[in-house]
Amino acid sequence: MNESKAVAELLAPTPRGANVIQAAIRAGRRFVLAPFNDVTRALSDAVLEAGGEVCGFSDTAREDSLDASAIRAVGNGVALVFSPSHWQAIAQRLEPLDVFVVVARDGGLEFAPAPEFTGYSERDTRVFNNAAAQRSHWVRHMRRYDWGETDLEHFGFEWGDPSRSDDPLGDYQSIAASLRDLVSADCTVLDLGTLGGKWLPYMLHAKRVICVDINDEFEAFVRQRFPEYGDKLEFYRTSGDELDGVADSSVDFVLSMDSLVRVNRDAIGNYMKAINRVLSPRGQALIHLPCTESEGSQSRGFTDLPAGEIDRMLAELRRPFEVDRVTVRHGVLVRLKRERHQEMTG
Repeated sequence: MNESKAVAELLAPTPRGANVIQAAIRAGRRFVLAPFNDVTRALSDAVLEAGGEVCGFSDTAREDSLDASAIRAVGNGVALVFSPSHWQAIAQRLEPLDVFVVVARDGGLEFAPAPEFTGYSERDTRVFNNAAAQRSHWVRHMRRYDWGETDLEHFGFEWGDPSRSDDPLGDYQSIAASLRDLVSADCTVLDLGTLGGKWLPYMLHAKRVICVDINDEFEAFVRQRFPEYGDKLEFYRTSGDELDGVADSSVDFVLSMDSLVRVNRDAIGNYMKAINRVLSPRGQALIHLPCTESEGSQSRGFTDLPAGEIDRMLAELRRPFEVDRVTVRHGVLVRLKRERHQEMTG
């Protein structure tokens, strides 16, 4: 399967897949997506752009999930499901809708009738997990953003609310609190996966903030959102697995949250080496990674990265580390610490 071709069209359905959507729209049938993830969000956009009606998402982890009565009220509707781990249970929950399971096929997305579907293979699930897919998706997302009608203070909170210890994705409040402890007024910070600047308010007291992302839109967006901090913000657009524009040992703290979960294994390894390179000996990092053993990571179709591979990757950096499997529910948090001789002297 040519993944780059598929994601360049932002997860567009194949002609055969598009026929399912178009036929349902012509028949006046409404759509339900399940669960809430990047793939079903993209499909919701595709349905709306084709003139269809989306009733909402069915996702038991979300407070705004459609309940059983709302699903019954959809009537003769169509449900599109993308969940490698839980598609069967979700399909049962969505009865009596006409349920289709979303799979990656032939450079796009297709929809298999749930009663005929026998299960996902790995190639069916990983269409979104590469730099081309992420660049295409987030460029389009930011170009659609309505500055006049959107609460910018809550940008990106659907991927974890930093004010909540009980967010469906984990204890994001503790992450925000740790940033206040780790980021000092005299340090240089690197935010890998800045996008719209969700985490910047917790780090803008730093002396210098390097914002890194793969899309072309984020710099203008962040500058417009934080105009008063323009003198301390720097920007670097990565190709998808490097920090070549950042000098060795020049950064005191690196943050990457909800950004590397759909990066392929090789790219994650390259990023970890690059983070280690740019960190000063006294530097620290907080990195969110996918993890095969995390149910939340698997159910969202994140990159398949076993815990043993994470440990091996981190050991090669020769820097103290800790893997936190509790704080977030959709992967793990890796904490890179000061080099050992710095710990003893600092």
